[in-house]
Order: sequence, then C-alpha cells, then structure tokens
Amino acid sequence: EFIRHYWIAKRSEKDSPNVREKNLYRMVTTAIKGEQHEAIALAQDFGKCAPDYVRISDYSLWPDDPAYGDSFAESLSDLRLFRVTQMNPLLLNAIQRFSSAAEIAKTFRIIANFAFRYFVVGNQSPGNLERVAANIAYEIRANTYTSPTHVADALRGLNSDPAFRNDFTLASMEGRSRISRYTLAKINNHLARQSSATGAEQIANPDAKQVNLEHVLPQDVPPSWRAAFSATADPADYVYRIGNLTLLRAKINRDAADKSFEEKRNIALDASQLNINAYFSGVTKWGDREIEQRQDGLAKVALEIWKL
Repeated sequence: EFIRHYWIAKRSEKDSPNVREKNLYRMVTTAIKGEQHEAIALAQDFGKCAPDYVRISDYSLWPDDPAYGDSFAESLSDLRLFRVTQMNPLLLNAIQRFSSAAEIAKTFRIIANFAFRYFVVGNQSPGNLERVAANIAYEIRANTYTSPTHVADALRGLNSDPAFRNDFTLASMEGRSRISRYTLAKINNHLARQSSATGAEQIANPDAKQVNLEHVLPQDVPPSWRAAFSATADPADYVYRIGNLTLLRAKINRDAADKSFEEKRNIALDASQLNINAYFSGVTKWGDREIEQRQDGLAKVALEIWKL
C-alpha cells in the first residue's frame, strides 16, 4: 500500500487512472526499464518517503513542535476513525513540500474535515476520493498548490458549504454508532466552548464506556410515540437521523430507557450537563418535525466545526 500511494504521489500524472495494486509491478518495471541506476534511485526515494508516510498514522513519530500539539493529534485520530487512506498521497506530498509545521498541521485538519464532509456525511465513493487526492497530490508536486489554502479551495469546489449543510440535514447514522458518538461529541464540545454558562461539560472521550449513544425516539418505536408524527411520516425513518441522536452518561441513559418523551426529557435530557442536550428544554413533543428542526440546527453548527 505504501508503494501504491508513493506511486500516486510521486509518479502519477494529473487525471490519470487510479493506480491499481494489480498493475503496480508493471508500472515499477516500466519505470526502471532494466537500468540498475534507475532501480537504485527508486529504492533510495522509497527510503526517504517511508518515514514520512508512516507519520501519517502515528502521532508519536512527529517532532516536538507547538504546531503538532493536541489539535494535530486529533486530526490524525479523526483520519484513522474515517479510514480514508485514499488521502495519504496528498498528505505525503504536503509533508514534504509545504514549508512550515503550521502549514502541514493545517493541511491535516483540512483533509480530516473534508473526509468527514465528503466521505462520512456525503457518502461519496472511495474511488472518487482517491482520484481527488491524486490530482491534488499532483498539483502539490508541481508547485501549483503551495499552501493549505490552495488545498482547501480545491476541496471546497468538490464539497461546498451549502452541499455539506444539505447532506448533514438529511444524514442518517444507522450502523455507525462510533461515528455518531464522534459527531455528537464534537458538536457538544463546540457548543460548550461557545457557552457563556459556567460548568458546561466537554467530552474528552466519546467511547461507549464513557457516554452512551441515545436514540431519543427509541429504536423499537413504542405505539405511544406515533401520535407526535405527521400522518405521512414513518417513525422508523427517523430513528437513526442525527436530529434524533444525542449523548448521555451511562447511568442517566439506563434510568431513561424506553420512557415516554416527557419522562425521558425530565429524567435524563434536562438533567444532563452536556450542552448538546440543552436543546430539549421546553420541547413538549418529539416527532418528525421536531427531529428535522433539530437536525437543521445541528447542520448550522457542523458548518462551523468541519470548515475548509
């Protein structure tokens, strides 16, 4: 995989087809052309690039620089969570071409945010993502893109703020509990930092042992909840919508299990110190309109968090 990503970063031309594993050996042998000095030069370049490539996924290998602090570690963690190794050729060239640690760190954050917008929320094809990364890697190698701003502008052309907001407004997280906890924890922490109230609680680790993912409308929809929904709306379509999801501490979550919305709000949501749950104060019913309204509000916040 390293050699394949190396080839995309260092050898592929703009708009060329994806470098497939099954074609890689033939590409290498064609480039070497049986010449010993070509083979040695290629091996030496592998040796120079391998340490930088490994750093993409291992925070412990980065130098001691203020630019590579906690925020940068979070960028690397996000990329591992999203499993977007398709962006590695771009990141390899950014490490080797951009002039400062701050620019490299900013590029990693831009890529992590774009991956969330395009791949996680937008559900775009991984194959498309690799073509995007390959073309930007080429532009960095050609010195056409010389800063994180150039990278962000290119990615914004593929995933504009209106497109991301629209995708987020409609997003469902069925089968993606870890991503759901990550998304809600990021939103909660952003709201907590913005809050003027003291004691707003941030989530250091959105792990299932620390916080539970709560479906406000239960996954097995009780008949009593259906009355809050429009006649044409199927409650089952709303269970995994982001607007129906929140986070609760484990004990609070257990106490609120399978209660009515009013009971759940009184027992758990109103009692929660997490800023993301302040929304529910005063909400009297929970149906399709309420879920859509909350999700639209979360989409506005998402634009502030995952910006390019």
